[in-house]
Amino acid sequence: MSDVPSSDNPTPDYNVKHPKLPFLGEYPYLHVTQDAGGGQILKSIFPGSEALFHIHTTGSYEGHGPDGAKVQVTVGKTHEYHGDGKSSTVDGHHDVKVSGTTRSNHDGGMHSEVNGDHYKSGSGHQVHSTNDTQVHHTNADKFEIIEGNHVIYRSGDVHENITGDHMVNILGNKIDVLNGEWGINSQDGNVDVQVDNGTLTANVSSDVMIRSYSSITLQVGKNTIVIDENGITITAIAVSFVKVGR
Repeated sequence: MSDVPSSDNPTPDYNVKHPKLPFLGEYPYLHVTQDAGGGQILKSIFPGSEALFHIHTTGSYEGHGPDGAKVQVTVGKTHEYHGDGKSSTVDGHHDVKVSGTTRSNHDGGMHSEVNGDHYKSGSGHQVHSTNDTQVHHTNADKFEIIEGNHVIYRSGDVHENITGDHMVNILGNKIDVLNGEWGINSQDGNVDVQVDNGTLTANVSSDVMIRSYSSITLQVGKNTIVIDENGITITAIAVSFVKVGR
């Protein structure tokens, strides 16, 4: 009887494993019925505090409190089968606490709508797997914070359509390794490469071609070499030609 609610706990706490409901069981407002198997039915008919409890010999019980609340405590497993669907409506909070694992199997589709905030947190691994397309849509901003490594494996193509700016800020090194071609197509705008503190090196095992339909300018200080349709113009403080042997 230690797990059965009593008048010692007037304020129920439903967030514990064995929640207790207010139960006034003083004589003559207490009715107790016991069957041959040891099960009990407790009724409190105290005016304004009517309550009813069904207690099993294993310690499982079901209670209806005076405020209309219902409490079920099952010592063993619970199995439910619904042959034609199940509908559940909760006007207040819906709390689910699982001390072990949770498994959910859906033979059909699954639909979830959240009108407020949606928080997901886990201290272990999270794995998402699907055999079909995944679509993520948001009408507002999206933020991702990763304090560890971020590794992505893709076996197909990657396409990004960005209608706004695209800025990447990297505090460490960035290395691109490609087995195919690398192309940059700026359809409307300049392409600028700026190195604030360091050198710019290009190592090519074959030919290098720089093509311009107007002009090409090489400039170091006041010295310039301009190549345009009119020819090559060299402007320099001094020009030196050094011949080296093969």
